[in-house]
Amino acid sequence: MFIFMELSQLEYFIKLAEYENFTTASKELHITQPALSIAINKLENDFGTKLFDRGKSKISLNKYGQILLPHAIKIFEELDAAINAISDSADQINISYVFMHPMNELLTDYLAKNPNAVIHQHDITSYKDLEQKIISSEIDFAICYSPTDTMHESLVFEKLCDDPQFIFLSVHNPLSRFDSLKYSDLKNSRFIKNVFFKESNSLNVQGCIDAGFVPNFVFEGSRREILDGLILQDYGITFIGEGGAKLRKSRYPDWEKHYRFIPIDNDQAQRSIGLISRGSSSLPVEARKLYKYIFDNYIPYRDNP
Repeated sequence: MFIFMELSQLEYFIKLAEYENFTTASKELHITQPALSIAINKLENDFGTKLFDRGKSKISLNKYGQILLPHAIKIFEELDAAINAISDSADQINISYVFMHPMNELLTDYLAKNPNAVIHQHDITSYKDLEQKIISSEIDFAICYSPTDTMHESLVFEKLCDDPQFIFLSVHNPLSRFDSLKYSDLKNSRFIKNVFFKESNSLNVQGCIDAGFVPNFVFEGSRREILDGLILQDYGITFIGEGGAKLRKSRYPDWEKHYRFIPIDNDQAQRSIGLISRGSSSLPVEARKLYKYIFDNYIPYRDNP
C-alpha cells in the first residue's frame, strides 16, 4: 500500500495523541480546530481506518492509532538525526549576538581566515527565546550578558570579560561635569532605553530602584544612530557598557566635543559578557572552531577598536 502524506499530518497526529483534545492540540500547533480536524480525517482516510476513538469531550487512540504513534515519533527522530548529521558536515555556524563591537570585526577576520565557513546570525526576542533556540540546536552558541535569572540546567555560560556600566550623555547635560555618578544622582534625569540590551537594562533599572526611584524612560528604540542622535541633542541619558563606549569612541573621532561616558560608582554596576551554549565539546566541528576563536580573541578585539 502506497500512502502519500505530509509530515505536518503526522505532527498533528502526535500532538492530538498527546493532548487527547482538539481544542488544546490546535492551540499548541497554532492552527484552527477545523484545520486540525481536516488533517486528521485525511490521515485516517489515507490509512483506510480510524485512528482515534472519539468521545463527547475527549478522544483517545484506538488500537490502530497506538500502532502508528511510535512509528510517527520515530520518523521525526530520524529526521532530526538527519538534519543534525547534515549540519555537522556543513560549514554553517548558527550564532546570536547583540554586541556589534567587537563581533563584527572579529567575525570579518575569522571569515578571512576560514573562507569556507558560513555564519548565520539569528535575531532573538528575549533571553528565554535564546535559551530555547540553543537547547533545540537552532543556535549553536551566543555571545551575551550573564543571565540574571537561573539558567537552564543543560546550558553553560563561559565568561569572556566584565563589562562595567557607564552613563552615556551629552556634554551639555549638567551631569557631564562629574567624573563618576551614583544611581541616586540620576533621579531627575530623562532616560533613553536601548531595547536590545534587556539584561543590562534590568541591572541598571534595579540600581535606580535601590536608590529610591524608578527611571523615567522617555524613548525606547534599537537603532544606534537614532539613540546617539537623541543623546547628542541632550534629550536624555542612557546606560552603556564599556564595550559600547569603546565602540562609539572609535566611530566618533571628535566624540569628546559632544559626548561623555561617566562610570557608575556602584559595585553592582557591572555585568559579565560570555559565551552560552550546550557546552563547547557538544558543538559541531566548525562551530567549535569559531567558539574557540572568539574565546581567545574577544578581549584583544574589544580593547583595540
